[in-house]
Amino acid sequence: MNGHGDRKIAFAEFELDTGLRRLTREGEVVPLHSKAFDLLEYFVDNGGRVLTKDEILEIVWEGKFVEESNLAVQISNLRKALGESKDNARFLVTVPGKGYKFAAGLQHDITVVETHTVSELTIEHEEEFEHITP
Repeated sequence: MNGHGDRKIAFAEFELDTGLRRLTREGEVVPLHSKAFDLLEYFVDNGGRVLTKDEILEIVWEGKFVEESNLAVQISNLRKALGESKDNARFLVTVPGKGYKFAAGLQHDITVVETHTVSELTIEHEEEFEHITP
């Protein structure tokens, strides 16, 4: 569905990892069905833009004939996973008569930096030999 490759995108307490197809909340995996993940990824890719139902169905379901009720079910599942409801939307805002908008501020391509300490221990051993000549 996307051509963006593997990315990590953070919003609020969530992180979306497109390579692993995983959503986490404060480090804990949030279970999502495949289509709900695709839908979330599409919303994130188009953050701040109002997406029509027809556009979402065409892109997320890639030309397959599906009823609009499928979209409503996936939106509902996604809202539950994100801890919101239609009446208390933090991320998935319904725009009456137009569609939906993803309204979270995003941090793209999070860089994880690891630090490691390397210690080196050198032991020198010196032996004395006495050379005796016969």
